[in-house]
Amino acid sequence: MIQGMQMGIALPKFLLNIDGASGGIMLLGIVGFCILLPLMIAVIYLSRSSKYTGNYVMHQTLSTYYYFMKPSLAPSPRYELANTSFNIVTFGV
Repeated sequence: MIQGMQMGIALPKFLLNIDGASGGIMLLGIVGFCILLPLMIAVIYLSRSSKYTGNYVMHQTLSTYYYFMKPSLAPSPRYELANTSFNIVTFGV
């Protein structure tokens, strides 16, 4: 008589109880490792790899704008001096 091949899985004995006591542990493991863990990894990856801001402007565009335009938009000391002088002459303050 030829004997059939036996297969097994490498899990602890308490997870393989036939009486159904291990169902809750297996369910928690499947939900935790097979559903929640990949979902958390996907959310973290997608939030960190976002190329656009909330206004649909690329982060690279904003950084380039601030790099080139921010110094030219700042008020110069001469402008502040002229504005203050104009206010003193006009309003006598």
